[in-house]
Amino acid sequence: MDTTSILARTRRWTLAAAAAGTVVMFLAATPRAALSFLGAALWGVAGFWLLERLVRQALVAPGAPRDRRALLLLVAGKAALYAAGIWVLLSGVASLQACALGFSLLLVMLVVVGIVLRPGLQLPRTEPRSRDDE
Repeated sequence: MDTTSILARTRRWTLAAAAAGTVVMFLAATPRAALSFLGAALWGVAGFWLLERLVRQALVAPGAPRDRRALLLLVAGKAALYAAGIWVLLSGVASLQACALGFSLLLVMLVVVGIVLRPGLQLPRTEPRSRDDE
């Protein structure tokens, strides 16, 4: 399995978990908290996607041409995304606790997808020791 598939699945699973979490937050908390959670999760997915594209554009084989225009657009997009995130956090428009949950959702999903898709990373199961082995 290649990294492109893992990253794409992480984005999809994050969006699915964000949608489910938003519904739960609408029912259990305030609409402001639910929308803050969803917005932060979408912000995280967008930033992750931009970072992935930026790395793929910047790291090219030696001698291969670099698309400087694409790099510039990706850096500008990343800067604009961070500016929007800073404005949302400092303006008080969003619930900070819900934003923290939404921001961290992508990282949680990255770990979950890594464990699910790479079962070799899990600890091996061991048989319980019997009393006779002591």
